[in-house]
Amino acid sequence: MRKCPKAIDRPFSILGLDIDEMCILIVIFYAILSISYLLIASVFVCFTWPFILRIKKGKPKGALIHFLYKLGLPLEGLIPPVKNDEKFALVSKAFSKG
Repeated sequence: MRKCPKAIDRPFSILGLDIDEMCILIVIFYAILSISYLLIASVFVCFTWPFILRIKKGKPKGALIHFLYKLGLPLEGLIPPVKNDEKFALVSKAFSKG
C-alpha cells in the first residue's frame, strides 16, 4: 500500500519562500528604497531572507502572516487585531460603576 501525501501539489515558492513571505520582503525592500539607496535596500533584503527562512522552518504555511497579525499589524481581509489594552466585558461601561 502506498502512502498518499497530504498535499498533492507542491506550493509555489521562490527561493524557499512562499508568496506571502516574498511579498513581505518586497514591501521591506520598497520601504527601505524609499528612504535610502538601492544598494542598502538590496543588502538588507539579502540579510533578511535567510532570517525569514530560519523563522518559518518547521512552521505551517502562513505562520509569518499570523505572527504579524499577533503583533497588531492590520491586514486587509482580516478583522482588526485586538490591542493589548482593550478589555472585553459582558456589560458595557455605561452600566458599570467605576
